[in-house]
Amino acid sequence: MTSKASGLALVAVVVLAMGMAGTRAVEFHKDCLDGIDNDGSGDFDFFEECLAYPYADGNGEQYTPVDERFNSIAAAYVSPNGFANAFEYNVWFYDNVPSSYCLPPGSPPCILGAIPTFCTQPIPGVFLHSFAHFPASEGSEASFQALLTTCPP
Repeated sequence: MTSKASGLALVAVVVLAMGMAGTRAVEFHKDCLDGIDNDGSGDFDFFEECLAYPYADGNGEQYTPVDERFNSIAAAYVSPNGFANAFEYNVWFYDNVPSSYCLPPGSPPCILGAIPTFCTQPIPGVFLHSFAHFPASEGSEASFQALLTTCPP
């Protein structure tokens, strides 16, 4: 009996190991983290294309078509520096990285701030569209919806 139980345990371990071996982490694209305007658009990192799809299996600062996103089989999409998902990284980005999108035009870079950025109309609809295509398991859409509940009236 012990031999049979040991054999079943070994089979279970092998099956589990084979399943885990196929899973790989897909982190953020290097263009989305380097602080450089890699595509010459005047924007860098999360100010444009990386906001829509920041992961390494995409095109970085070049637009990644919606049908080409989240196509890595058996992948775990992970965010840098312990952020739970891409949206939480976006919140950090908008709260900490100076932007040239400050008003009035020509003013020096400023910190936009996540709450003003994500809560100002018509922006919520724009950002919701950005994160609505993310799989629920990635978590960005739920985090975005939770932030919207904190927006001032």
